[in-house]
Amino acid sequence: MSRLKTKIIIVFILSASSVYGSLWQWENPYPNGNTLTGIWGNSTNSIYAVDHNGGILFFDGSDWHTVAQFPSISFQDIWGIGNQWIAVGHNGAIALNTTGQWQLSDIGHSNNLNCVWGTSFANIYVMGAEGIIIHFDGSEWNIETGVVSVTLNDIWGTSQNNIYAVGYGGKIIHFDGNNWHQIENPSSALSTLNSVWGTNETNIFVSGSGGTILTYDGSEWQKNNTETGMTFSNTAGISQTQFVFGETGTVFQFDGAQWQKTILPYFTTIYDSWGLESTLYAVGTNGTIIKYNNEQWTNIRQGIDTNLTAISTHPDNRMFASGSDGTIVAYVENSGWQPYSSPVNKNINDICGNMAVGDDIILAYADSQWQVLSSNTNIKLNAIWQQADIYYMVGDDGVILSYDGTQWTDLSAIDSADLYDVWGHYSGIYAVGEWGRIMRFDGSRWRNMVHPFNGQTIKFYAVKGTAQGLLVAGENGIVLFFDGNHWQQITCNTATTFYAIDETDHGIILAGDQGKLFAFNNKALTEIESPTSNAIKALCHSENRIYAAGLDGTILSYPLPACANGYSITDVEQAQAYALSLAVSRTQSEYQAVIQEKTQLITQQNAQISAMFTQAQLDNAIALAVTSAIAQSVAEKNSEIAQLNETMSQMYSQEDVNILISSLYSQQEMDLAIDNAKYAKDIEIEQHLNTIESLNQQIAAKNLDIDCNGKADALTDGLLIIRYLFNLDQGSSFMDNAVDTQNGKCITEEELRGNIENLLP
Repeated sequence: MSRLKTKIIIVFILSASSVYGSLWQWENPYPNGNTLTGIWGNSTNSIYAVDHNGGILFFDGSDWHTVAQFPSISFQDIWGIGNQWIAVGHNGAIALNTTGQWQLSDIGHSNNLNCVWGTSFANIYVMGAEGIIIHFDGSEWNIETGVVSVTLNDIWGTSQNNIYAVGYGGKIIHFDGNNWHQIENPSSALSTLNSVWGTNETNIFVSGSGGTILTYDGSEWQKNNTETGMTFSNTAGISQTQFVFGETGTVFQFDGAQWQKTILPYFTTIYDSWGLESTLYAVGTNGTIIKYNNEQWTNIRQGIDTNLTAISTHPDNRMFASGSDGTIVAYVENSGWQPYSSPVNKNINDICGNMAVGDDIILAYADSQWQVLSSNTNIKLNAIWQQADIYYMVGDDGVILSYDGTQWTDLSAIDSADLYDVWGHYSGIYAVGEWGRIMRFDGSRWRNMVHPFNGQTIKFYAVKGTAQGLLVAGENGIVLFFDGNHWQQITCNTATTFYAIDETDHGIILAGDQGKLFAFNNKALTEIESPTSNAIKALCHSENRIYAAGLDGTILSYPLPACANGYSITDVEQAQAYALSLAVSRTQSEYQAVIQEKTQLITQQNAQISAMFTQAQLDNAIALAVTSAIAQSVAEKNSEIAQLNETMSQMYSQEDVNILISSLYSQQEMDLAIDNAKYAKDIEIEQHLNTIESLNQQIAAKNLDIDCNGKADALTDGLLIIRYLFNLDQGSSFMDNAVDTQNGKCITEEELRGNIENLLP
């Protein structure tokens, strides 16, 4: 079969991967939890593997390391010789390593590339979708057309003149050094062939769907009977033993005479393998790496692979993660994440402090053990939050519980909508759930908050208060921001479902389906490159790392930038300025509220007085009273704010800066600090309001008949009160034209002033 060639100009992409994306590290499973799709080595001390989320791993003979991360790429295969390597993947992705550094290259084609093989770095073949065949001769890339039009899945050869490739429709093609030829397949033409490998040109194996295994002895292709209809994904071998890998841990081993079926203790599908002499490595789903040596299979990958839905730091300087079937894992220094004893086999959906909740269960941590805690509910609980010494728990059917360490209180919401997350602050407790529910608890009852999605068929899975405002996130990429007065929907360029929100000293992160990570700042979302496509269900942070947990046992971490003493000078200055402005702003707001209450009271009293006095008297009295009150209030408040500014500047010396920042940016410590700082002021304001109310009640109960003539008159009693309050007249003028001398029983200035003093507070 003749072949046509099209020259390709290759462009190197310098921005190989984002810094943020490359710093994310896998902590469980280890070394990687992504599906590994390709593996190749030059020796047992130099092996590379690639995954479907852009990761490239290297084995140096003792340990596996992630050496490159291209999160937007789905790699499918890798090949190399000497110190030169090439990895290929979907959408025309090619990454080269010829200088010790991995670099993406653009060949100008977007076909999915499934396999790569060569005899040298001057003779490389890459194949993939729609029968694309790309050849590299050491200087130029050329596309060879007219061979086949179906997808090609694998390639292997013994020399530059003897190369085989297989693919869809049972296609087998062979290159003899000049042209490609199609080979008749003795199995069904409907089968998909996934792998080809051999020991030499007279001992070749091909495997694929429908239990297909073909062998070639140099003259004839034959179909092998395995009595199975499963799909085989890969074939390889070492020494005199050949392996064909099937679904969910099934392996067929050929000893030269017959195929024997083996079920590996790893519930995984193998996608590629590579071996040398007596050792074989195979890779597959969920980061699987297994090794065959001395007729024994060994699992290289470490860690759990159950779904995780919660991760949290713990007061005793350890960390816990939990998830399906009662799974609990703890971080052990120098040993990584290890299984932790669990008293249940039900899903544990969330952890906070010394408490955890799940499907009909509540757990408490004491004496280094998790124990079942009896409660008054059998409903699935989805989330838990600790505010001071009280735990708040939310779950299905609108259930809300609080627990103070001794007593349970049922705070169940106003309807039966399932609730998925809860977060609290001294200003209130917030819960979110299905039907667009966002609810707030003010200490006495729950209320639905008014926002654009309330009552709609949207589920919110995450709520978090931040330094920028309250964030709520859920399905279809919907993120809402609340500044204390108004809700605003944040523009998001993805329809992903968000499950978690976290804030550190360095920013706010949202996580969700397909491993999506976003940074939030100034009411805008920016996508962060993620090393996984597994859904991320939970976020938390320690002093120096961000942690993410999700499906298939995923636990990732990201190192937070370190500065002198943990913070830079800019951090310190911004912290001081922010703390001072926050305190002043809140104090001003609180006093403004009191002034507003007093103003409303004066307005009500003015309305009553206006019915008692002439307009001229009323205007004079009110003008004088308002001027005096405002001047006094402004002077008092300015003095108090000035004193607060001076106190704040004295409080935050350089020595106390770290404490200030810690209390400012660590969420729980910030809540506690603000609680303590504002508690006294809250009490004072409440006392003021109570006093005003008491005065209102006292005045309402008083007798306004000053001159004791049996009735309250505007032109006598009212005028006497005005003159007394504002010292408008003294001596005999105090009584002139304001006393009923004929009917009144109190007509002396001493009696009149005494009656007014008894009346007023």
